[in-house]
Amino acid sequence: MPKLNAVLMVLLAAATIAIAGFLAFEGSGPTAAAETARMENLLRKFSDHDPDLHREAEAELRALGPRAAGVLREASRSSDPTLASRAAKLLRDLEPPVAAAVKVERLPGPPAPAPDGPLQFRIECPETELRDGEPTRLYVRFVNQGLEPVILSRGLGARYSTFAHFEVTDPTGHVFRLPTESDPGAVRGIDLVKILAGKTLDLYAGREDGRTAILISGGQPGAYRVRFVWDAREGSVYRKSCDPFCAGPPLPAQFHSSNEIILHLTD
Repeated sequence: MPKLNAVLMVLLAAATIAIAGFLAFEGSGPTAAAETARMENLLRKFSDHDPDLHREAEAELRALGPRAAGVLREASRSSDPTLASRAAKLLRDLEPPVAAAVKVERLPGPPAPAPDGPLQFRIECPETELRDGEPTRLYVRFVNQGLEPVILSRGLGARYSTFAHFEVTDPTGHVFRLPTESDPGAVRGIDLVKILAGKTLDLYAGREDGRTAILISGGQPGAYRVRFVWDAREGSVYRKSCDPFCAGPPLPAQFHSSNEIILHLTD
């Protein structure tokens, strides 16, 4: 019996650890705070005049791949010219061309429902004319006009492709899905973000000019209708990332669609 009790205690401890770690991960790896501290340490070594420290940091940043893109983008705007130059050069190596990263997928079902209620996603595109094969940059915002805070989740580096997508309707009426980032890799760490009542969250604030890029390539000229769609249904990754540890209410369990914008693809 003592042996059986010991086994049960081990299993219970393992389950508790697994649940507590879910907020920061879908898999294994460091927490969001540890990841940030690691990046800061790497950047200090990356800007060091000691060539060995510089090479060591560069190798580690390269190994992180797209996960290092956000901090490198910030570092490329540093007042330290050495750090800014090195970060900009490495960023060019790590970030793949948009055209190579974005895949178009036809959706099997009808478009998501139109936005309704006090919780809304909104998109805006200053340039409404597209050119085939050239990325288009859009602002994406979440507006909480409700009476209580709401929780959203995101991957490290303001990545949302795990939770949302762009829904595109082409001139023939076919509906397609585009990732919300040009480099939609697997999300390792997850942050929960609380948006207070009456507040707005710019989803891509801090990423270059605060916008994200999508690409429509190989389509016929004409009008393309675009919306941002967040999957908050039961069983979605978003739902699993929030429950049961949410420090506030999550979005209602359904698809949430933004306003629709119309982009015109030219030859």
